[in-house]
This record gives sequence, structure tokens and C-alpha cells, in this order.
Amino acid sequence: MKLLLIEDHEDNVVLTPPYMHNGTITNLRGAIEFYDGIANPSNNPDLANLEFNDVDEDTILAIEAFLQSLTDENFDSVIPERVPSGLNPGGNI
Repeated sequence: MKLLLIEDHEDNVVLTPPYMHNGTITNLRGAIEFYDGIANPSNNPDLANLEFNDVDEDTILAIEAFLQSLTDENFDSVIPERVPSGLNPGGNI
């Protein structure tokens, strides 16, 4: 398995599907499995030599449980009417 990177702003990831820049992955497990199949998604030289092989069901479940543990059910889930970029914020939280 390749390393799944969690940026500082990625808490509550469980509450904010769909995933990827275009919303093509609708569930967290699908996102984990996607990153399991690509090499060094951030192109970070420090991660270039890290590789996790033979990922089994228990490992995927552990990663999913870890990501779920970062969830704060009390965060502000109000979707703003406007954002600075001018894009339509939309979505369901």
C-alpha cells in the first residue's frame, strides 16, 4: 500500500464525501482503495521510498477507523451561501 496522506485540514473527512477533486468516489473506503493503488500521490521525495505491500482487509479497516477517529461531530456544518472563490459551495454535510 502506498502512504495515504492526511493534511491538517482533513479532519471530519468522514463527514465530507464525495471524495477527490471531482467527487467521483462516494465513500471513504473507495478513497482508501484508490490511494492504495497509486504511487506517491504528492510526489514528495521524502515518501518516494515508502511502500506498503500486501495490504489486507484488516489494514484497510484500521485506516478507515483511524480516519473516523478524527471526526468532530460538533463542527460547524453550515454550508455558506458564498465563498471567496465565487464558486458554488453546494454539497451535503
